[in-house]
Amino acid sequence: MAKPQGFTLIELVIVIVLLGTLGAIALPKFFDNTENAQIAVVKNIAGSLRAGVKIAQAKWRVSNEQRSNLALVGDSVSSNFISMVDYSPFGCPVQHWRVNTETNPSANNATDCRTVFLFTLNRCNSSATDCGGAQDEEFEAFYLGGGSCEYRYRPNPDYRIRYDSGSENCSVTTSGF
Repeated sequence: MAKPQGFTLIELVIVIVLLGTLGAIALPKFFDNTENAQIAVVKNIAGSLRAGVKIAQAKWRVSNEQRSNLALVGDSVSSNFISMVDYSPFGCPVQHWRVNTETNPSANNATDCRTVFLFTLNRCNSSATDCGGAQDEEFEAFYLGGGSCEYRYRPNPDYRIRYDSGSENCSVTTSGF
């Protein structure tokens, strides 16, 4: 009597069905990483904004808590108002203008929120203007009131970064994922 060799047809069909089922479940998980990439971008920018705000706050403390026209980069004399930032009473960066007359600066509109975002992250490409009219390609700035700004990620507006300049901690948080 000859020994059977190989697999039966039913065994091969079962293996093919199992592999097909596993492939149908696993492949979409591997190929659609768009959402994970977008979340990573928002978290990365939020971390950079958080670090930039803390660095700006440290510069404010070192500069004897000067509230307006403090150079974020370099010194106030040589920067000629190009990289000047104004600060809240807590040392949170709140706006950027080349010339400012406010005695108690605060983030009180979307333009202030946008300029803080652009300057803190070094995304302002202009060296001669206040960047108030500049738009960021990835995030849209909104003023929420009370010194709070929100930055919505343009590809998915549910992903948001919130910056609160109206409190001592100058917090940066994320939401939507």
